[in-house]
Parts: sequence; structure tokens; C-alpha cells
Amino acid sequence: MISSVSNYISNNRQCESKDTVAFGSTLKSVDSTTPADEYVSSSKITQKGNKNLLIALGGLTLSGLSLLVALKLGKSSQINKAMHAIDTKFADLFADIPKARKTFSKVFLRDISEAETVEMLNRYKEIEKLGVTASKDEYFKAIYNEAKNNYGLGSLPTEFKLSDKPFAGNSNILGFTDPLGDVHIRANLSKSEGFNTIHHELRHLKQRYYAYHYAPEEYVKASQPKNFDIPQEVFEHIFGSPMGKNGIPKAYLKFAENSAISTSNYCPASASTSGYFTQWAEKDAYKAGNDITNFFGIV
Repeated sequence: MISSVSNYISNNRQCESKDTVAFGSTLKSVDSTTPADEYVSSSKITQKGNKNLLIALGGLTLSGLSLLVALKLGKSSQINKAMHAIDTKFADLFADIPKARKTFSKVFLRDISEAETVEMLNRYKEIEKLGVTASKDEYFKAIYNEAKNNYGLGSLPTEFKLSDKPFAGNSNILGFTDPLGDVHIRANLSKSEGFNTIHHELRHLKQRYYAYHYAPEEYVKASQPKNFDIPQEVFEHIFGSPMGKNGIPKAYLKFAENSAISTSNYCPASASTSGYFTQWAEKDAYKAGNDITNFFGIV
């Protein structure tokens, strides 16, 4: 028995090696604010020179202020334009709640009510607006938290990690989901790439969740990196006590079976590009990522 599962997880989340980038990956930076009188008082020049210098500096200061105001107004105009475009787009999405509900239910693989659909649309709208003013890292984190909850996985003790370096030295890998359920994304992705990849990778987490509950022993065996062994208690800490085939809701049984088979027979892109793209796990995740991205018109 592990004395501290949390400590084990913390110490062993070393999942950016070539061995662990396997299941569930996604392929493809003069100061015009200085007071004029301060500058003049330190210069040994004539009174006439002082006057001329003050006039010159005053002109520079006014020009600098004018430029600053113009830049701020321009940026403000761009922000207002972007916010208006978001409002307009979401007004159209709110006009067809049945379509939104159907899309969300398929992508997140659960029955979503009309009321929850409206709530989700409102949250995505606010996140899109956040993307206009906040940093890209903040935007990606907000998307991860929202999508993880929407997938019904919000309570899982998994993490979101951004990387400045290529995964396993391969710049074509946009992200991956490691054996402990953590989602890794490249920090240099565009906002649309990040939006799609995060939803793609969290679909893989959904696959992992059901694969574990469908066939826990097989899942643990198939999820072992070459560098170290992960005890089953760790997976149980992350995913909960195994439900077994009989404990999985009937509506998710086929998905769980496919997830279990794919986990045990996963083909990384490094082994076969065609095998990677044609396997069930990737076709399922790519469809989820593309469907939600296209629905929101993220470009």
C-alpha cells in the first residue's frame, strides 16, 4: 500500500519523455515622461536656451501623449469590435438551443439539459471575451477548466500543463494526455489550435476514465511507462474504485469497451502515421475537438 498516493503522483508526474508521449496525442516573442523642468535644471544653458528647450520638450511631450492616446483609442476600438463580434455570434448560437444541446451532448458524451446548455453557452461566451483581453495562457487554462467540467471530469485530481518545448523532440505533437490523466499542451499554439487540442485531449481523458472502469487490470498494464511502474492504487486515487463492466451505465458501455480496446492497442504516430489516424481513439477525439471548434466558429 502506498503511504501517500498524492506524494507519489507529485513525484512521478515526469511525463514529457519519449516513452510517455503515447496514448492520446494531438499532431500537426529620450523618455517623454521625464519632466522638462527636471531636465532643464540640471543643464548649464542660457535662459534663452532654457526657453527654447522647454518649448521643444513640451512639443515632444505633447506628441508622445498624442501618440499614446491614439494607440489606446485604437486598441480600445479593436477590443470593442471583437467584443461586438462575440456578442453577435453568440446571439445566433442562443437562437438555436436544440442544436447547441445536441452538439454538447455528443461532444461531452452525456445527456445535457436545455438549462445547462444555456449556462454552458454563457460561460463559453465569457471565456471568448476573456481571450480578447487576457493572456493566451489564461485563456487556455479557462478553456481547460470549462471543458473538463463539461466532460463530467471536474472532480478528477488531474492537471493542465503548458510546455514551451516540443514533446519528445517532435514539434508536430500539439498535446497529449499522460498515464496519470494530466493534459499537456504546447504553449505556442494559436487560440484556435489550443481550443481544439484541449477538447481533443480531454476526450482522451474521458476514454481513459471509462477504459479504467471497464477493465482496470488491463488498463493499468497498458498504461505503464517504460521508465517506472505506476501502482494500481494511484489510478484508483485518480479515477476512483473500478466500476467494472456491470457498473458502467448502459449508455456508455460501448464507448467504455472501445476505450479499453484502444488503450491496450494504442498506435503512436511514431510507430505508424496511418495507424495513428485510423485507430478508434484518435478518430473519436479528433471528431470531438473538431465538432466543438466548428460549432463555435473558432478560427
